[in-house]
Amino acid sequence: MSSLPPPAQVKWSPNVILVDADYIDHVAFHLVVNFERMLGRRVPPADLPHWLDCIALDGGLRPGDNDVQVVLFHSKGVKKMQHFSPAEFAKELDGIAFRDNLGEFTLQSIEVEDLTSTMDLLKESIELMVQSETVQKVMIVADMEGDTSTLLKAVADAEEKKKEFIFFGMQPLAPAKSYSSEILGYSLMAALGISSDEVARKM
Repeated sequence: MSSLPPPAQVKWSPNVILVDADYIDHVAFHLVVNFERMLGRRVPPADLPHWLDCIALDGGLRPGDNDVQVVLFHSKGVKKMQHFSPAEFAKELDGIAFRDNLGEFTLQSIEVEDLTSTMDLLKESIELMVQSETVQKVMIVADMEGDTSTLLKAVADAEEKKKEFIFFGMQPLAPAKSYSSEILGYSLMAALGISSDEVARKM
């Protein structure tokens, strides 16, 4: 599958998390390498459900009976993430749901075909979210350090549609009325089991 169905063919949750899985796996790898050197211990794979909880909390969700739809985009031929657990898209993640104090999270994985790109599919997805009647909050985890103009333009109508878009990256974005931004590193550190106190003791 290489694209999302139009809004009329799917019931979107009020809360959606769109994830560039290749990107977060790349960031997690660099965090693991750096913190293993700093802390002098092995850093285990990031706990994916815990990471999604952290993203949801950073995105403004609070404990309750929330419905959260998670879409993981990954490159063609990539079967799993190397630095998360669970990690296999087809066997462990696609179509799986879990429930905790924030509500129910339903996961879907999408393989990005050769004729498109993850950024293109993220743009398409954002445009669908803007037009969807059910979506209220969208959290986007992507490489926001490159050319993100297409993604930011895609949320231009978000304020008018009374929808909230939050971008997660390693650097903050310039503030705008149609979106906000959060730092990705904090949620990944938490999911990797790295506390600020432990880091402070090693500095």
